[in-house]
Amino acid sequence: MSRLAVIDLLFQWPPDGGARVDLVHILGQLTKYHQVVLFYPVWDWQICRGHVSDQHFPFQLKPIRISGYQYQRWSLSKLLFKEVRAYEPDLLLVADGWAMKSVILRECADIPYFVRFYAYELTCLREYGIAYRRGAVCRINTLSGSYGDLVKCQMCGLGHALRNRSQLYIHDLISSGALFPWYGRENRELLARAQGLFVSNAFMAARLEDINPTVHIISGGVDSVAFCPAQDYEDTPEGPVFFAAGRMDDPLKGLAIIRQAGSVLSAQGCRFIIAYTGTRCYSEPFMRKLGWIEHGTMVQHYRKARAVVIPAQWAEPFGLTVLESMSCGVPVIASRIGSLSDLIEDGVDGFLVEPGDVRAWSEAMRWIIDHPELSREMGKRGREKVRATYQWSQSAEIMMRAMGLV
Repeated sequence: MSRLAVIDLLFQWPPDGGARVDLVHILGQLTKYHQVVLFYPVWDWQICRGHVSDQHFPFQLKPIRISGYQYQRWSLSKLLFKEVRAYEPDLLLVADGWAMKSVILRECADIPYFVRFYAYELTCLREYGIAYRRGAVCRINTLSGSYGDLVKCQMCGLGHALRNRSQLYIHDLISSGALFPWYGRENRELLARAQGLFVSNAFMAARLEDINPTVHIISGGVDSVAFCPAQDYEDTPEGPVFFAAGRMDDPLKGLAIIRQAGSVLSAQGCRFIIAYTGTRCYSEPFMRKLGWIEHGTMVQHYRKARAVVIPAQWAEPFGLTVLESMSCGVPVIASRIGSLSDLIEDGVDGFLVEPGDVRAWSEAMRWIIDHPELSREMGKRGREKVRATYQWSQSAEIMMRAMGLV
């Protein structure tokens, strides 16, 4: 049995996104065979991080209280590694952390370490690493080896944070040293020393393979027992429900496209509901705000839906929502972009639609409305695929083999 230390700078529970869900399920599998401790900072500056509910976790948690002023390159790593080294781990897994992830990597010299990527962090300085600019996937990155690319990325990230008055992202860029001229070169060296890199899709793998050839693509998974179909499905009196899950207040999630497609369908006389997780209200009668939904209750909303819609404008790193929907026997309509294209077989267990194409989105949604029985057949095929291919135990086994823990 090996001793594994895991550092995640953004951990909290209930989760705020798929990265946290992925981490908890993967570690839950690893702890069946090894001793696992998750180290994470607890702080309340701009946002609350590290706050964890009373839920039981199969692995040990090690919270480290810090102030907002300590969340910077000169003190954060020392505070964390004081506790990590006291644990005397055999291996270290560096999980999420935005641009500050590089701060942790600098302290890893005496411990064999692996790095997990959730979005496109370290390669992109815009928000949490979205690799999206001016309406398209951005092809340059901080780790390309080009100083010109690094400067463009730095100006893009800082400019975006300043325009949006995001003190959190400004603090992250400055405190991590992401605006220094050696940021790209240093990160290339740190990643080259890693025992292995774990990513969610081929796009991110291509960005890292020339730095470290030991790149492993590890998909997310789903608990197909918890996320199971409803025994009896019925449409609402107002028609079938299209469920838009995720941080739908974020423009990159594409809710505006679904609203426009909904207006097209409404003008055709269709009756339906678009239920979305978000805080903004809209005037269209078919729009239903659900607010922020905790992950544990998402299954109830999947089961009420005729289909789940994922109109992403950016290249989603993975998309746990797809797997959770399929596991509940619900077909998915998603943008033909990023890893979404790899998860859905167009016309078999869902539909793939070009991002931003309102007409195509309305046509796909209309098909779901007009073909309830065929939609359910799609959902059944999706569940069969998920149960065969996308279980958390399978994802954890790939990681353990890559880490030499099997």
